[in-house]
Amino acid sequence: MQKKYKKNRIILLLVFIILTIFCFYKFVSKGHRITYKLKLDNQVFKIKEVNTRHEKKEDDNYYIEIGKDDIVFNFTIYNKFNRERKVVKDILYYDGNYKCLLPVIDNKAITDFKCYKDHLYYDYAQLRGEDKDLDKYIENVDNKIYDVNDWLDNKDKTNSKDGIEVFTDNLIDNHYISISSLRGIYTINKNINEYNIFSNDIYTRDVSNYIDKYYISADYNEDYEFRNFYLVDITNGKTIILKAPNYISLDSYIQGIVKNKLYLYDTDNKIQYELNIDNKKIKKIGNERSKIKFYSNNEWTEISTTKADQIAYFDLTVDNIDFPQYDIVIKQGNEASGYYYLIKRKENYYKVYRVSVQNEKIIQYLFDIEDYNDMRFYKDFVYYLDGQDIKYYSEQTGFKTVVHYSELEFNNNLKYGVYAKL
Repeated sequence: MQKKYKKNRIILLLVFIILTIFCFYKFVSKGHRITYKLKLDNQVFKIKEVNTRHEKKEDDNYYIEIGKDDIVFNFTIYNKFNRERKVVKDILYYDGNYKCLLPVIDNKAITDFKCYKDHLYYDYAQLRGEDKDLDKYIENVDNKIYDVNDWLDNKDKTNSKDGIEVFTDNLIDNHYISISSLRGIYTINKNINEYNIFSNDIYTRDVSNYIDKYYISADYNEDYEFRNFYLVDITNGKTIILKAPNYISLDSYIQGIVKNKLYLYDTDNKIQYELNIDNKKIKKIGNERSKIKFYSNNEWTEISTTKADQIAYFDLTVDNIDFPQYDIVIKQGNEASGYYYLIKRKENYYKVYRVSVQNEKIIQYLFDIEDYNDMRFYKDFVYYLDGQDIKYYSEQTGFKTVVHYSELEFNNNLKYGVYAKL
């Protein structure tokens, strides 16, 4: 009897160990990298699927490349799909003036058709109306799988306040947008709220910016110098006051923001300050004797106060060695969940393209913009200004307009920020 009991205990222990190993693999596994083929209507598609999970400094995602003849289409999808393998079950493909491809996952489209022509890629929504044959093909696609309206800009439902018009169907639930006002800021999510921090209208606030979930500003209730910084949480409007170690001139300027730290240079007193959003502390980090910290091309160096006096903004772009045909390159993310934003300068505007860090040869055209500094990034979302509108793009939403506000085009002193609440 004891032998049988002991044997059962051993069996139960082995089952427990096997289940533990399985659960560990299932829930802690760092993803997978596989290749496979799909044969559809006598066409063969080669698929590379990379699932990134639990990698340090990376966002979980599926990166998918689908090859047809000599053309490769790629998609980065921030869905988990329950850690499945071979998630692409079907493919829709159009071969015409444009070559367009759509991966079908879970019997539906979770991206727009990706279209290729002359070495560039586009979303179909950008091309609608340009090619009658392509439009006709799209019209005949089963709308249970793909509905083009999901990828078009929907401006039907609106919410308005003080001249700000919000297109509510285009709002992302956990994304908060904020625009500076004359006495504080507006915050935009499900509602439009205004939070005042100044007693009078302040038209120009050079010592102010958005960082992480905060709008930060010098105390413009003062006339020439200040000691208090206001931090307004754009998710709830709560205001924190941080006191600097000594008075700072209002003629100071913000050099840049690096890793949740704001760097400010006081030109009158020749002192550099670091404001750390995470620990809510302000400290002096540079002066004439110790020099001024300067950030450029992902590296810290030092400059003199003489150079800082001439307005030395941090350069957050990276070298364009790998993309010599572009004027400016901005990298967002890391090696398995990021993008290069490639910017080509025109006479009075910029053309913006995007490349996944996992394949630098596949270049997608996004949009034109007057100032490339007016872009805000989160995972595969890029928010940008287009005249009087704030818009965004991601592969899983397409191009959408979220805010219309005429002051955005005519008032250069306005600032806007975007924060994604995890």
